[in-house]
Amino acid sequence: MSDKIANFKFKELKIIFGILLPSDQLYLGEHKGEGISVPLQKIVTGRTAVIGQSGSGKSHFIGIICEELCKKNAGFAIVDPEGEYSSLKRKFEVLWAGPREQADVPLKIENAERLANEVLDANIPLILDVSECDDDVAIVSKFCKALYELETKLRKPYLLIVEEADRFAPQSKRGGVEELQSISRRGRKRGIGLTIATQRPAMVDKNILSQCGNQFLGKLTLMNDLEAVKFFFQRKEDLYKLPNLEPGQFFIMGDVVQYPKVIKVRKRETPHGGFTPTVEKGQPVKIAEIIERLKEEIEVTSEVEIAPQVEPKEIQVSKPKAEEKVKEGILAIPFVLTEQTALAEAEKYKKRKFGIGAPVENITNLTAYYHPIIVCKIKALKRGILGRKFVEIYSCWDGATGEWIKYDPNGNLERSKGFSRLHQLNENQVMVLKELSKGKDLTPFEIAQKTKLSKEIVTTNLRSLREKGLTTTVEMIGRTYKYAPLVEVSFPNELENLSTVLPQEHSVSKGEISSLKPKFSEDTIRKIIKGMFQMAEVEKAKLVYYPYYCISLTNDKGRTRKIYINGYSGKLDTGIS
Repeated sequence: MSDKIANFKFKELKIIFGILLPSDQLYLGEHKGEGISVPLQKIVTGRTAVIGQSGSGKSHFIGIICEELCKKNAGFAIVDPEGEYSSLKRKFEVLWAGPREQADVPLKIENAERLANEVLDANIPLILDVSECDDDVAIVSKFCKALYELETKLRKPYLLIVEEADRFAPQSKRGGVEELQSISRRGRKRGIGLTIATQRPAMVDKNILSQCGNQFLGKLTLMNDLEAVKFFFQRKEDLYKLPNLEPGQFFIMGDVVQYPKVIKVRKRETPHGGFTPTVEKGQPVKIAEIIERLKEEIEVTSEVEIAPQVEPKEIQVSKPKAEEKVKEGILAIPFVLTEQTALAEAEKYKKRKFGIGAPVENITNLTAYYHPIIVCKIKALKRGILGRKFVEIYSCWDGATGEWIKYDPNGNLERSKGFSRLHQLNENQVMVLKELSKGKDLTPFEIAQKTKLSKEIVTTNLRSLREKGLTTTVEMIGRTYKYAPLVEVSFPNELENLSTVLPQEHSVSKGEISSLKPKFSEDTIRKIIKGMFQMAEVEKAKLVYYPYYCISLTNDKGRTRKIYINGYSGKLDTGIS
């Protein structure tokens, strides 16, 4: 039956039978209208690399692999540094171990070994959610060590998937999980498969990367990342296809296919695992009993800290609900301004009584706190007269508003306009909006010419931007419309315009100052940067806190407004609300 099916085109199969695959195949997507599947055995016990820069669809692809493994009742564990894969539980029997209250069982270093024992014995999927664990590397290390030792005795097919492999298996050999070396080299004969996923192959241990006989490669544009994967390719022209791949397209090579090909991966079913043991189709396992056993043995403790209050004379000091106490070891710019100086500065901005019935304001509250700023190191490849060269800059982004920040020598922060409207966009939508923001109305064809995107992709993204209220049609030219932006965004012309350097930060210990949590992640910044400058990539990011005094001014009618005094420069900051 399967031989006859193989002779049909994929679209014909969908019409006649639906998607039919042998039980030992994982369906991933399409190539030129034909369905593409890969052998279960070669994924579960093999060595696979899934690589693609931010926005390429790498995490989406990993999610598809996990869904297919769940359908085949194949055991796997996925190391989840960003908490992205718990949605698998909406459709499949999966054990979720993590620090969040919604997780099936808590995740601590003390129970990592027990987790490995339970999931391997029952052959069930595990989400090892380390997204909020300070000791994530230590937990993963203990889990991998236990898995390797158990498999030395059991030799049972089981797949380990490691997201953000550049963190857990770094090229620097410092701070990584040493056990991944052993699993990559000697795990096959024990039945342990390994799939590593990364946006930055240049930063992954090359000894582990070189063991990967299967490669799923998405879009890459940085030269050092292309250099890191070129040994996979027999033909240079195939390597040069990577920068031009669209989101969701992957170049597949290795043991899982007869010849290299570019596929378009399918949609996920859940929102946004010598002698080699043979993979046998398992039976669905109820995980309720395992969850109860693990819960019985894990003591869950919680510590609640109450931040002390600072009370300047005659001024009430309180902690806003949106804030939390400063954690030990955060990076912060030190306070230069004293509380008394801040209060004196605030006196300048009190509204005075002019005329009958006009309100008078008094200072009623002062809070010292740290404001989050995400500092990104951006690396880009630029073309010049003498050829290509790498450029590195540091860019600062307001962690609360999402705007990018310029810092002047006087210590004042100047925020851009409109970037907060870009947070929900993908990089192609940012690219299209940037072209429209240059002051000239454009047709989809003209935008496609300028961005090098296909007209179909441009049209699709223009439609999405219009639905979000960011663009509109202004006039019809022939059979098509011209588009114009409905939002003002101060897009920089050159990457260097994003550059800014903050004062030297210091490590801050526990104290009486509160801090705000950032409202978005560095991945949001990555998409915006890629949309503005295609050959640029956020190499790394860190969270730095900037000092402020929040001062409440209350009038004699009981109405209160807040002003923010820069704790470094002493100036009023109107960009915070």
